[in-house]
Amino acid sequence: MDRKLLCTSILVTHDLDCARTVSSRWAYLSGGRVLVDGPPEDFFRSHHAEVREFLLGEESARNLPGPELKGSPQGVQT
Repeated sequence: MDRKLLCTSILVTHDLDCARTVSSRWAYLSGGRVLVDGPPEDFFRSHHAEVREFLLGEESARNLPGPELKGSPQGVQT
């Protein structure tokens, strides 16, 4: 839609299927900070514990290779 209308749209959703369908760039905001901004692939490669837990659920995120998750889902690791 953005390319046809030559405008940028912002969609706020927790529905990943919807986000994949309508957008090519995602941003994850938390506590007034942007933790990840880019194509959806960047989110699934993110090392931010909060982003990983959001995308895959806390238990699944803990089983992914990468940095160890510590603290509550609210804690952000860089």
